[in-house]
Amino acid sequence: MRAFRYKQHFEQSREEIFAFITDLSTAPRWRSLVRNCEVEGGGPMRQGSIVLLTLDVGGKTMHVPSEVWLYEPPHRYGHHNITNGVKGVFEYCLEADVNGTTVYFSGDVHPYGLMWLFLPLIWHTISSRYRGQLAALKQAMEMKKV
Repeated sequence: MRAFRYKQHFEQSREEIFAFITDLSTAPRWRSLVRNCEVEGGGPMRQGSIVLLTLDVGGKTMHVPSEVWLYEPPHRYGHHNITNGVKGVFEYCLEADVNGTTVYFSGDVHPYGLMWLFLPLIWHTISSRYRGQLAALKQAMEMKKV
């Protein structure tokens, strides 16, 4: 079920943005809750890669494996994970236009078992957690230029 879909316009090209999004070393600068992330076993990111996320959530550290389910440079990138009985599916779509690129960021949630009872709270939490992520991405990319 779709929890959110946000968009942000960037002056940079799709190629520049895609490279920045998929450069895991930049993730802590713009991705909500992320302290660190790396491809399991090293190597380049590709569809099927497992990205090991270290997250700071409510004062606690969590280690979450996330699978890259979509990798189509420079158009689309997506990953999904299951945490606490909820599957999160995230996707970035990059569309070029005459003034740069519009990035769409969407997230779907799929609760399992009794977690369905908490769906309204999950929607609210996940949509507010990621609301500012594209603005943070834009700011991180602007800081890179300086």
